[in-house]
Amino acid sequence: MDLADLLLFVHLAAVAAAFFLGGVLHVSEWQVRYATSMQELRLVTRPFKWGALFGPILLVILLAGGALAGREDFDMGEAWLWTSVVGTLVLLVDGPVVMAPHGKELGKAYAEAGDGPIPPAVRALVCEPRTWVVGHMNTGLALAIVFNMVVKPDTVGAVLALLVGSGLGGWVGLQRSKAALAGPAVKA
Repeated sequence: MDLADLLLFVHLAAVAAAFFLGGVLHVSEWQVRYATSMQELRLVTRPFKWGALFGPILLVILLAGGALAGREDFDMGEAWLWTSVVGTLVLLVDGPVVMAPHGKELGKAYAEAGDGPIPPAVRALVCEPRTWVVGHMNTGLALAIVFNMVVKPDTVGAVLALLVGSGLGGWVGLQRSKAALAGPAVKA
């Protein structure tokens, strides 16, 4: 095993960690629909606090991937590579810009709500479409980045993949937030 193998392992392990964390957060979001009390809501949304781990994971992805690209004679002009870097930077920025402020607002609302039934204002805040759209858009964008790294399309294909992945992810997030906002559902 040489340094390139180690860098590739670290890069791929961080990618796997990011997808695992994203999956846990999405399942948590989707469980919101079944919560009927503040106690249940606090329980199912407890993993939201783990969203802060995305920043360090994305930095590892960028650093290990960048070191690997520098070592393996990749050209930053290759569309799959520069679109992957741009997409990862978008993921890195929207956490602190969109998701973190929403998380702080949720924490305050949870503290003020006490126990008992979920106040409509709290349910509306938890199901606020912007954060669901961004969170799911991030997953679609991450899948598009992986697609670009595997397929290595030309510039048009690489940019289109990012746009389609982000768009589909955002659309799924919007649909899921509407379903969650509709209120408690009966578990099947």
